[in-house]
Amino acid sequence: MISMQPPYTAERIYQHCMPLMQQHLAKKVACSETRKDLSQELYLKLMLVENWHSIGNINAYVTTMLNNLIIDFYRKSSKELVDDVDLDSLKADTCPEQYVGQHLAIEKIQQLLNKQKPEMKDLIWRAKINGDSCRNIACDKGRSLSWVEKSLANLQSKCRQLILGSQHND
Repeated sequence: MISMQPPYTAERIYQHCMPLMQQHLAKKVACSETRKDLSQELYLKLMLVENWHSIGNINAYVTTMLNNLIIDFYRKSSKELVDDVDLDSLKADTCPEQYVGQHLAIEKIQQLLNKQKPEMKDLIWRAKINGDSCRNIACDKGRSLSWVEKSLANLQSKCRQLILGSQHND
């Protein structure tokens, strides 16, 4: 529970909660620039709150706001990643059945990625998009190298199964 006295203002609450929020962000978001952006977005959201006195647990309220911002960030990142796949650029000589199968496989993979926890989405992003090494990711996340490698292999296996499953269903 927040241990500060009224008046509750966005500035005071932000300053009071920020050390814990920075720790929370560091656990959930690897990129320092993204953490700064999310901190700024949190501050702007706090500025919009008018009824601080009616909120029972301000710390929980601020944490929920931050979690929602993190989730929105990962959703947007995931959607942008999938939107970058240009289905029209698939081989022109692909028969319609293969084209539909490829399209369905991509949709299934998108659904699978959207269901992942923020930590897993960050892992995917860093390893497959940013090209970070598994060793660096493990070090940054405070996880073992084998956990990172197994997590990525598990997800790749699920994606492969989705693709093979959609090919066999055609």
